Amino acid sequence: MINVMVREYRTYLDDHPMYHFSLGDFIRRGRFYICLILGVVFITFVCLVVSLMPISIQ
Repeated sequence: MINVMVREYRTYLDDHPMYHFSLGDFIRRGRFYICLILGVVFITFVCLVVSLMPISIQ
């Protein structure tokens, strides 16, 4: 996903030669991918915690 995000930003910069790289613009344009990555990390963490919790049936 990170590779796709970088490629998309490079394409944007190639299409608009007057713009230069800026971290703020990169984050603003890659907001969807950043949310997607954080969502996957969150779901993975929750699944890991749930699978490690002891299940007691009483």
